[in-house]
Amino acid sequence: MSFNRLVAILPYNKFSESCKLLARTMRVKRVKREGSRWRGRGKMLINWGNTGRHPKLDECNVVVNQPLDVLRASNKLSFFQWLTDNNVDYLPPWTDKIAEAVDWINEGATVMCRTLTSAHEGRGIVIATTPEELVNAPLYTKYVKKKREFRIHVFQGEVIDEQEKKKRRGVDNTNHQVRNTANGYVYCRTDVVVPDCARDVAIRCVQDLGLDFGGVDVIYNEHYNRAYVLEVNTAPGIEGTTLNSYHQAFLRLYNECISSGRL
Repeated sequence: MSFNRLVAILPYNKFSESCKLLARTMRVKRVKREGSRWRGRGKMLINWGNTGRHPKLDECNVVVNQPLDVLRASNKLSFFQWLTDNNVDYLPPWTDKIAEAVDWINEGATVMCRTLTSAHEGRGIVIATTPEELVNAPLYTKYVKKKREFRIHVFQGEVIDEQEKKKRRGVDNTNHQVRNTANGYVYCRTDVVVPDCARDVAIRCVQDLGLDFGGVDVIYNEHYNRAYVLEVNTAPGIEGTTLNSYHQAFLRLYNECISSGRL
């Protein structure tokens, strides 16, 4: 049976544009979240950001990114807690206690109040430089000064693609603390040189979470030559070169599974 018949993708929702692009490029089926008639026995299912159990997952010989691992990565509080419990050294300081956040500010730090635990693009972030600016939030992180910010795509222990967030030309007075689209930042790959320490923490983080793949957001402090992980995206936006990198990575995994008898 061919690649296209043995592989399918389960999206976190049917409107995911990155999932549509990947399925179209790979010429594979997208599995419905409910009422799917696709049969998974002897096949590979790519879990694209889905955090819940699905009956087709238990049918498949190979599941790429298990839902529990995706859930752990998708919720920022569980993300920080899990990695802290595993004694990693690449997270910015964090707390779920507002009193500790007050102490940080009194020591001269800036605090990022993360009011949403499953949002992206900086949504739900309130920046506090005084105790009065703090708001109730499930998660607080101490702001770490950064020279550069990257998205590093990792697939089974290897970096398959790298991008850097850079300010769009003609955009002035942007908020450099939250580098998102609304503040004029976009992902670029021209003249991007990623420090080895950034690649290292990206690979380690995906492995520490138990994931097969993910787009890892990494900030880099040039003064200390140190990298920190902010989050891992299990359904990252992909197009062009990045889309092809994922296609080729899944194709390599498929061939390995065929060779080993897993499919």
